[in-house]
Amino acid sequence: MNVFVTGSNGFIGSNLVKELISRGHRVKGLVLYGTSIKNIENTGCEIIYGDLRKISEFEKHLEGVDVVFHLAAKVSDWGRWGDFYEINVLASKNLVDACVRNGVKKFVFISSLAVHRPRGYENGDESAPRDNRKFPYALSKIMVEEFLEECHKRGKIETTIIRPGVFPFGPEDMTSFYKIAMAMEKGFFGYINSGRALLCTAYVENLVKGIALAGEKKEANGKIYVIGDNKKIRWKELIEIFAKCLGVSPTKISLPYFLAKGITL
Repeated sequence: MNVFVTGSNGFIGSNLVKELISRGHRVKGLVLYGTSIKNIENTGCEIIYGDLRKISEFEKHLEGVDVVFHLAAKVSDWGRWGDFYEINVLASKNLVDACVRNGVKKFVFISSLAVHRPRGYENGDESAPRDNRKFPYALSKIMVEEFLEECHKRGKIETTIIRPGVFPFGPEDMTSFYKIAMAMEKGFFGYINSGRALLCTAYVENLVKGIALAGEKKEANGKIYVIGDNKKIRWKELIEIFAKCLGVSPTKISLPYFLAKGITL
């Protein structure tokens, strides 16, 4: 297939690019101006520079594309709603419209488990309610999911929605694990509620295989998938593993949820 990947030089995006190329697909990768391409240079990926907010600048590169994998987004626990709306919602809708204009057959959207309000789920699945509407990042993902479901229902374009496990990790990770490791090495890391919360991790090489399959298989059309590792682990257990690998002492700091939430707001 001919595929187009937004956010192609990010952690998950760069691993997806490599996975798609290994499966024999021809890959174009959208890269934001001024960001590093070291994760995907010399992979065979055709690098396209552009900004999601200015789709007209790169729309011509959607011609002849079979599947678009949309990963690029503003990801943050805080920020102006206007930025989340412009980058995550409006740009995604405009990208879908550009795909339709250029005959792209399928749109695979990387969403987030953040669409679900934290409520102590265990063994939850894709049917859990999308109810985290007070959190700007989560609301932006909910809005795009709802838009894509309507597009699929109307026959506008085939869509598949992917929600990665809460803690993606693996090669090229300069986000989740890197930040935690830096904090642990400096002694600045602490638990919330003693680290009792269960995680749904997603080792990135497994995750991108699932994303690639979602783009390849007709059976995935119109579906939502949570992709995570088949193992339950608590934050405390995971951090103890990290500490052993890093050669540092596990943290003993713990804050109750209400206090930790107040610090981050």
